[in-house]
Amino acid sequence: FFFQAEDGIRDAQESRGLGDVYKRQGINAEYMGNNHILGNMNADFAKSLGSNLLAKGGAEKVDTVSALSSAKVVAFYFSAHWCPPCRAFTPKLAEIYNAINATEKQLEIVFFSCDESDSAFLGYFKDQPWLAIPFDAPQREEMSEKYGIQGIPALIVVNKDGTAATKDGRGHITSKGADCIRDWLALVK
Repeated sequence: FFFQAEDGIRDAQESRGLGDVYKRQGINAEYMGNNHILGNMNADFAKSLGSNLLAKGGAEKVDTVSALSSAKVVAFYFSAHWCPPCRAFTPKLAEIYNAINATEKQLEIVFFSCDESDSAFLGYFKDQPWLAIPFDAPQREEMSEKYGIQGIPALIVVNKDGTAATKDGRGHITSKGADCIRDWLALVK
């Protein structure tokens, strides 16, 4: 387990508490200044998404930090069942998500529903292979505003600190298919 800071290796006593927590959860982490880097996601930013995300079409809750730590690239998907372009794009995105992750977890997507009810959200999410923000979570609206979502479907690839690496994830998927992961791996900071 490795901790690195601007001023060198942290004292083991100082970092042991957090390191032990991450080790027990099987999380690959580094300590960089005040930011704990988990896979592709800053722990503080991951926590801002809420403590739990939904998985398996809403049937399970998973710890946000643990769930996002295993992916090399994290993307946020804004979509809704009532939107015809979304219903056309979602199956293509799911196919590419599964292809990218076939041998190794490289991409995690977090779905932000733009549906009008929890039942519409769950009906749409039930067949999606990625994670989702719960329908009643305030982060749905907060993140939509943060990334300036004007239309859906929108796929935002995010940096470790949660800033947008690209807001054109949908265009990349459409033009490059699963090969877009190479560009995203090079793009994400």
